[in-house]
Amino acid sequence: MIFDVRSLAFSLKLLSVSENLYPEGQETAIANAVADAFGPGGNLFLFSRAGLVPPYVIADYGDVVYCWASGVHNARQGLAVLVNGSKQLEAVGEWASNPLYVAAGRVVLESLLSRSGGSGKRWVLTGHSYGGALLSVTSILLKAAYPTDDVQLCTFGSPRPGDAAMCRVMRSLKLRRWMNSADPVPRFPPHFNEAPAASIAAGYFVASTWSAYSQPRGGIVVYPDGVLAAKPLPLLDRPIQDVLLLDWISGIGGIQSAEHTLTTYRRNMERVAARQPASAALTTGSVSGDNGGQMSFADFIRLATGAAAAQGNNASSEGGKVSYIPMGSRVSVAKIGTEYAVLWGNGIIAAGKTLAGARAFKRDFNRALRSMQNLDFVNQVALNTALADYLFAASTPGSGFEPILVVT
Repeated sequence: MIFDVRSLAFSLKLLSVSENLYPEGQETAIANAVADAFGPGGNLFLFSRAGLVPPYVIADYGDVVYCWASGVHNARQGLAVLVNGSKQLEAVGEWASNPLYVAAGRVVLESLLSRSGGSGKRWVLTGHSYGGALLSVTSILLKAAYPTDDVQLCTFGSPRPGDAAMCRVMRSLKLRRWMNSADPVPRFPPHFNEAPAASIAAGYFVASTWSAYSQPRGGIVVYPDGVLAAKPLPLLDRPIQDVLLLDWISGIGGIQSAEHTLTTYRRNMERVAARQPASAALTTGSVSGDNGGQMSFADFIRLATGAAAAQGNNASSEGGKVSYIPMGSRVSVAKIGTEYAVLWGNGIIAAGKTLAGARAFKRDFNRALRSMQNLDFVNQVALNTALADYLFAASTPGSGFEPILVVT
């Protein structure tokens, strides 16, 4: 057996146990699934839902310790995830996460250390949805406790777990983030360009908090036809239309989506397994056919202004009314050293050699964002896709903008 969460076959074994955490209370089914996947002889500990901590399982095989955590099991947990995602992120050293993920992640960590403590082990953590986000916290804290141990994390449809600093810390882990191609939950909390109506309705503080969340590396998108691709997020086929995010995340567009269920994950991943030869069992973050997008900023601006012009829209207004972009979602400029950094969302997306160049970049980018609010549905989708491709390429090492894109 390949003990690597980046292996498709190994991830499917982990998934076979996760499925039995729904509905809650299937102790015998869980024990059988663990034994079928990883053999008999492990010490099994099952933890029922306690408050806002979902059910989770620990299986200690001595040199290898497994842990599974499930997603939301009731409306109260779902509402808590939403509410805590709108609060200020909780700092944990140099990184920050959702306060709920931090609290629940620490509960699971305490259980792991008290029942399977001691370094020199391999730790394999697997979480679905909310469980994936809280185990992201657990895995970082576990790696900090045992820095020389092999800590691995496998998630299915996990929401964004924390800020960009958290995602950088997670580079020390072996990580695989599985995402169905139409699963909406990995985009929670949504960024402004993903949910403009909800962001404006929520107000500056909440919208800026949402924009601080990121997904770490290691993402693999799985398609219904058995094709997979290394991508940070599934394609957003349309901006989230709900003004109230609760309507989206609690409905069929969110955690109740069929694409978010583990049944759909198993179906899609088994189709991948059927298509791939055994030699291709290990899927890394460099699956051919995806480089994060090669959209240049000039291409993006041409698409934005061209789409707006095609409708006869002014780039910044419609019917004389200026589209409002919350302050936290606007592009800004700050001098760092001898260069002028162009800032948006979580960090620097470009660096200007001159103040004039950086300001021109900022002006055009903000104009493009305003244009998005005035477009019809078809052009909104095109712009949304272009913006996501550009931002990922501009801010992700190894995706086409090395060194970082410079505006002169």
